[in-house]
Amino acid sequence: MTWGGPVPPPVDHPQASIELCAASTHIGPRYRMVIRRGLESITTGDLPVPAFVAVGIDSSDTHHDIQAEATGSATILRLRISNDLAGFQKLFTALQESFGDLPRRYAVENPALLLGRFLIHLGAAVYAVNPRAVVRMREALAASGKKDDPLDAKALCLLMRERAEELAPVRRNSPEGELLAGLVKQRIGVVEDKNRLLNQLTATLKAYYPRALELFSNLDQPLSLAFLLAFASPSELSNATRASWDELFAGQRYPRPRKIDVLWAQSRAAQVPVSPTDEALGVRQVRRVVRTLQLLLTELAALDREIEARFKELPDAETFRSLPGAAEVLAPALFAVFGDNRERWNDWREVACTSGTAPITRQSGSFRAVTMRRHCDHRARRTLHLFAGCSRKSCEWARNFYLEQRRRGKTHGTALRNLATKWLRILFRLWKDNSQYDEAKYLKRHAERQAPLIGVETGAP
Repeated sequence: MTWGGPVPPPVDHPQASIELCAASTHIGPRYRMVIRRGLESITTGDLPVPAFVAVGIDSSDTHHDIQAEATGSATILRLRISNDLAGFQKLFTALQESFGDLPRRYAVENPALLLGRFLIHLGAAVYAVNPRAVVRMREALAASGKKDDPLDAKALCLLMRERAEELAPVRRNSPEGELLAGLVKQRIGVVEDKNRLLNQLTATLKAYYPRALELFSNLDQPLSLAFLLAFASPSELSNATRASWDELFAGQRYPRPRKIDVLWAQSRAAQVPVSPTDEALGVRQVRRVVRTLQLLLTELAALDREIEARFKELPDAETFRSLPGAAEVLAPALFAVFGDNRERWNDWREVACTSGTAPITRQSGSFRAVTMRRHCDHRARRTLHLFAGCSRKSCEWARNFYLEQRRRGKTHGTALRNLATKWLRILFRLWKDNSQYDEAKYLKRHAERQAPLIGVETGAP
């Protein structure tokens, strides 16, 4: 049942009577159905909905505010618990005393916090509610703009109770799938840290030591980092000997040995002088960042080895490895987007909306605009964009699709999102059927249906 939803059943309904509850004008009238036969079920039209306890949880670092209500009951439970095992046991005891053995549905904003993880570990029904929806409900409950933790808990509880049919519980993968998805997430975090440090290093070198960038432009290579540790300033490079220069390249497997002499001659050219203070500060900054980068690169290599070893043991591995352009990095990342719980997604459009490849439509009167979906899983969108871009190199229809999108005036990003959405329809069916991608079979089916390979960007809900 939703706010302002369908008209409730008549008063002489065999199972329920109607009680009109006063509510804020921001919400509209609310109908509560009081069950004569106890807390067995509530009825919306002709569809029975099992009774349950809606538990709204607003979390902070030290405590959680709780509001719980059972459908068809006037009982309301409010309490605050500590963020530890004793507090969690207090919650379960209070729910048992107030509502007995009724099923419970927990509404939280972030299921990744300690209480959310604990509930999921116990097998409880945990629902992740969009924080924007909580804000809108809170504003409807308190027109003055009041905000506090108990009010947020009340908003979560009401959203869970009145919109239960529109929400889906958090569905976890198998332990093996969950572990791999966590490793992929950690790898993405390490790559982001590496890129941030590379940007810092580049900016620092531009300020006092541009010659280093002229000699070694790819700063994430082991040889580049070894150079910066050996010659961290213009004066150190000027005082370098040919023996120390050759020693730098020894054992580095440099792919262009003939260029070593060219680089040496280039390092002898005059450099822009900087003050001793700027050079000293730059050297300390560069060496600190370089040592951190070396640790990150070592961790990244270890993560890649573990991901590869665990991914090949999963039943879904061959499905994602069969995709053109996926390779050893993107195949596990694509698996992390879908998971191995087949109940997690019911339609490819759900994946497209969650990952942000599907646009949104804003329409009012004669105004209509299709815009990029910004509130989404950004890591999933990044993975799908990377895969769409890589697929152009080894898949002819994907390359033609992208080129046609560009000819139609789409930007590079929009064309990639449209291609990613096209791939999602294929990926979803492969994932559901646990089958492998066969391009010849795919093109044949398209020809039989006379379905165009060139898509047009359309709005999505």
